[in-house]
Amino acid sequence: MTFLSMILGLCVGSFLNVLVYRLPQDMSVNFPASHCPNCGQRLKPHHLVPVLSFLFLRGKCAFCGERISWRYPMVELLNGLLYGIIAVYYGTGALGILLMLSASCLLAVALMDLDTLEVHTIMLTAGYVLAVLVIMVRGYAGESVWGYMYTGFLGMGLIMLIIRLSRGGMGSGDIHILGIIGFLLGPALTALSFFLTSVLGGVYALAVLSLGKRRGSDAVPFGPFLVGGFLLSLCFGGTILEIYRKLLF
Repeated sequence: MTFLSMILGLCVGSFLNVLVYRLPQDMSVNFPASHCPNCGQRLKPHHLVPVLSFLFLRGKCAFCGERISWRYPMVELLNGLLYGIIAVYYGTGALGILLMLSASCLLAVALMDLDTLEVHTIMLTAGYVLAVLVIMVRGYAGESVWGYMYTGFLGMGLIMLIIRLSRGGMGSGDIHILGIIGFLLGPALTALSFFLTSVLGGVYALAVLSLGKRRGSDAVPFGPFLVGGFLLSLCFGGTILEIYRKLLF
């Protein structure tokens, strides 16, 4: 089932590329059909096979030869890997499938934030719906869900406080991102997620400052770091916390 989950993840990742490209431009995700943004030619089914089409076409449009961004297959691969890892740790039942979709949803949110410095309302709404469904599934399985609920609201409050203290240093979309993360992960993993977010942000800041590729006045989206911390915690958080406990005690 892990292999099938990865195949599903690759296909969903291909759809994520469509969402990330079209939603910020208020375009329909259904019409027009997939096409080359350079020459406008409609792509054929064999041009749309995740990852493999990119390799066979050598990263170029089959019609005009325009370069295809490496990000398309990378998103597909990343989403496929996420689905495989989630299947291993959470199974392929209702909880596992909902967490897979949640990971895809937040991945799309991060990519849109990276491209436009904005978070699309449709994706946030989808994230909240998925988070509520995850809580319901956990509750139905007999797990206490109060921790997930208050962590979600606490996460939203934390970002609101940071925005207030930093006088707009973060965006309002980050409030919802961390809220969704809290509802999905619960107290321990959300705390780990926020720590990993800080680490990712710190590493990025050191890298760009040392390379001199960004000025201090340039805006940096925080959403991708939040989502990066979330994905690491979702996939490896249990293992990380277990190692931490063994080292501490």
